[in-house]
Amino acid sequence: MAELAVVSKLEVNFDFLNAKVRAIHSTMYEGDRLDALLRCRSFSELSQALLAGQVVLSPMALQRRLVEQYANDLAFLWRFLKPPADGLFLALAMRLQLENLKVLLRSHAAGRRAAFEDLPVISLPEPFRWPQLEAAAQMDRPQLLLAIPDAEVRLAASEALALYTDNPIPMYLEAPLDRCYFNRLAEALGRLAAGDRRDIQP
Repeated sequence: MAELAVVSKLEVNFDFLNAKVRAIHSTMYEGDRLDALLRCRSFSELSQALLAGQVVLSPMALQRRLVEQYANDLAFLWRFLKPPADGLFLALAMRLQLENLKVLLRSHAAGRRAAFEDLPVISLPEPFRWPQLEAAAQMDRPQLLLAIPDAEVRLAASEALALYTDNPIPMYLEAPLDRCYFNRLAEALGRLAAGDRRDIQP
């Protein structure tokens, strides 16, 4: 598993954390609020309903901002959690890390060597960033793969690039990395107490 950036865990009482979780939950769209979104008739109306007062120029930009908001919420809550619950949040964050990696690998496979910040990637907070990979974005393929901090992901990325280079079908690039995510998620769920698993499994 990749080493995490040094981000201090916070000690806090339950009432404080419960209030923070409830505040985050209050921003979720479900029930009547979700029905209201379905009645939006334009992208502008939808973007203002989701991000009031913010200028959003495209559906892609809206999606990216919502995903980054989700990542920030994950990082915030992770700071208050101890094992094994914190591992579940790291597994959820891995999905976002791998989406960024897919963008980077597709760029490399196409022969482009763009700086990481110039790619259409998600801006992730600590502790979810992979700064060594970001720094290696313009390096050659072996150096790029070596910069992936997670050994399982590194192996999957090597497999994905080999498959995708020979057959540029998106599934060949994405499937090995998605397998990593689902494996890590299953492992994190398996470490939780039975009661916690029951609460979050469908």
